[in-house]
Amino acid sequence: MCRQGPAAVRFHSPLLLCVAAIMVLTALPMRAQPTAYGPIGKSEAGLENTRYSAHRKAAVLDGPQHTHRGGSATPDRRMGPLAPSDSLPPEQAPPPPLSAVRAQGVQYQIDLPEMDSQNLDVQWADRIVGFSSQGSQKVFSAKQALGKPNVLPAAGISAVAWMPDMRSTLPEQWIKVGFADPQHAQQVIVAENSRPGSILALYLFDRNNKPFPVWFRPDSMPFRAQGVNRSRAFHIRFPRTEFKVYSVLAVLRDTDTLGLHQIDAIGLADHQEAWTPYIRRAPDDAFPGQPENLGPQINSFFDEVFPVISPDGRTLYFDRKNHPHNLGNGINDDIWVSTLDSSIGSSGNAAHKGWTRARNLGKPLNNPQHNFACSISPDGNTLLLGNAYKRNGTMGEGLSMARRDSLGWGYPEELILRDFYNRDRFAEFQLAANGKVILIAIERHDGLGKRDLYASFSMPDRTWSAPLHLGEQINSAGLEMSPFLASDMRTLYFSSNGFPGYGSNDMFVTRRLDESWQNWSEPVNLGPQVNSPGIDAYYTLPASGEYAYYASSEKAIGRTDIFRIPLPEDLQPDPVVLLSGTVVDAESGQPIAADIGYWDRDAYAEIGEAHSRLPDGRYQVSLPYGRTYAFRAEAEGYFALGASIDLRTVDEYREIERNIELVPLQPGRVVELRELFFQANSDSILPASRGELERLFQMLKDNPGIRIEIGGHTNDLCSEAYCRELSRKRAKRVAEFLYARGVNRFQVRWIGYGSKKPIADNATDEGRSRNQRVEFKVLSNEEQE
Repeated sequence: MCRQGPAAVRFHSPLLLCVAAIMVLTALPMRAQPTAYGPIGKSEAGLENTRYSAHRKAAVLDGPQHTHRGGSATPDRRMGPLAPSDSLPPEQAPPPPLSAVRAQGVQYQIDLPEMDSQNLDVQWADRIVGFSSQGSQKVFSAKQALGKPNVLPAAGISAVAWMPDMRSTLPEQWIKVGFADPQHAQQVIVAENSRPGSILALYLFDRNNKPFPVWFRPDSMPFRAQGVNRSRAFHIRFPRTEFKVYSVLAVLRDTDTLGLHQIDAIGLADHQEAWTPYIRRAPDDAFPGQPENLGPQINSFFDEVFPVISPDGRTLYFDRKNHPHNLGNGINDDIWVSTLDSSIGSSGNAAHKGWTRARNLGKPLNNPQHNFACSISPDGNTLLLGNAYKRNGTMGEGLSMARRDSLGWGYPEELILRDFYNRDRFAEFQLAANGKVILIAIERHDGLGKRDLYASFSMPDRTWSAPLHLGEQINSAGLEMSPFLASDMRTLYFSSNGFPGYGSNDMFVTRRLDESWQNWSEPVNLGPQVNSPGIDAYYTLPASGEYAYYASSEKAIGRTDIFRIPLPEDLQPDPVVLLSGTVVDAESGQPIAADIGYWDRDAYAEIGEAHSRLPDGRYQVSLPYGRTYAFRAEAEGYFALGASIDLRTVDEYREIERNIELVPLQPGRVVELRELFFQANSDSILPASRGELERLFQMLKDNPGIRIEIGGHTNDLCSEAYCRELSRKRAKRVAEFLYARGVNRFQVRWIGYGSKKPIADNATDEGRSRNQRVEFKVLSNEEQE
């Protein structure tokens, strides 16, 4: 979590949070200008939620009232509850009215067992026909009563439920909703998440917009509004209508209370079975183990929050608060790190077996202000950091990136995010495993309410795109925060209070369905074993997806500790391959510092990037399964030998070692173009060769003083004349590609050698395949002369 100013940890019960929210609901809006962010713990996320309630209610008091998605825009209309607000096409003969019956509502508590009621056929309203007033145009708006319940079975004031404007002087409030598929009905279901019992009357409307009352609160049933922290699914049952119901009107009267009644959803059913509120979670969400404290090597008597686990699961970065060894006299937060060491024995808990004692990362990543890591790249050489590190030593709102070389971590460089602004004092960020996408939780004008989830993409000019809203499937008018995109690049874990859950904010999982980044599966709650009545957020996973790491105060050594818990298979991301190795000089075998890119070989779509560093030249990338990948490694004065890996049949997590060789561009060196493919017995280049050709072109463009010879070779299965002609055509085709891209003809010549220069035994299939190749030979290199 990111915030302005010092971050003290305080823990609050849900009841106290709700009471605090109510006490400040009518406060005037106050917005501090953000300076430098700093992460906070679960407890402070709860405190933030209290501030959120106060701020949003202030916006409610000042915002205009009008309809969303249908209905007129007339504010605070002074009309009786029976007055219709729409006009529908007439039918030939309107049906007779129904008799009113008494309510048969049932109150539910948050600890309800999961039931099969979600399978009942209930149609939830999909449009607003009209309303008396609304809290604002986003949070508490009439639109929040559409769709299935987003609060129940939980209770209490929520941004994702309709609440009338508290300034309204109407004696009665009302909301009228319509349905996409008009139907016969036997009951109306009203999900009341705050102060249930304020409903005065319910009406059904037919095609002609004729009202049919189905319930009035009897005079013998005096209104007694229940507490804010109560909820119920209010069922009104009646004989099956002879007409199809087009809309439903709910009238509320609550003149003697604080006016904190809310409606979460309104539904129709053509049966009389009770619908029970439920939480959507994985079918098999039995966790294979209990939460494990990572132990005293990592956790202290101070607060450890915001863990960031490396994809290989061997390095853990986290934020430590108020520690005396922090820079800034221990007042502000610093980044600490611990690594796995196989030489360290177990201390009785498998979770912290082998963890070294955490150490402060020191300068330049830490300074006297708030410092925290948002994510680490798979190669371990790039850290995304909260706040903009200025060269004068100050910090500002934004993001920075630090890279590690043989001398250690360099000074963080501020990232340029186009059209970046945040209306909230808090924000969260994560760099995806491919290094090309940053997930963001911020509040913007195009958002649905409080903080929403966005994505920003790497641009060719080294800036980042304007944040792209990730859509209404995973964003709500509530608070979405702490996004974590798993290594498979499609499984997203995030925290939200905009969907049914077990507490203030719960952790959810969703899957990306296409490349638009706005089409996601319906979020699934991680379940009661990890979600509590308070704030649950900041989960991070290694590439294996086996464990989730998080911070909690439950059974902590200090105030907040870091834990891990094994995830059930249904909640894990898709399997990936963690590919690692060393970038070396093909001639000397010495390690090289290089920039590494990898792409989908068949579609020639760049997937991501990594970096190797000295002294060991190690690199590491995370590759989602289902594709064939090609690689490039770039270092000045070298050309990379082609490499690829086929992951189309991978169905489980793997770790694979693969070294990458770079050939020095010295006169006389011969380099095989291993990722260059032709149709059989033809000079037609296959699409999968594009990456190899582009790398060859880029090398010639970057080294205008180099001259090469393109040489074609074959095996000896055909006549020498045929082989020589085929090899000549293939070499010429490669040269013509380069000429067409603008390469000077002086730089490139071509020749066909036929079968005269084999590099393997033509007696075997493997040998014949190796002999059928295209190479280039460095003739001269003025850059090195």
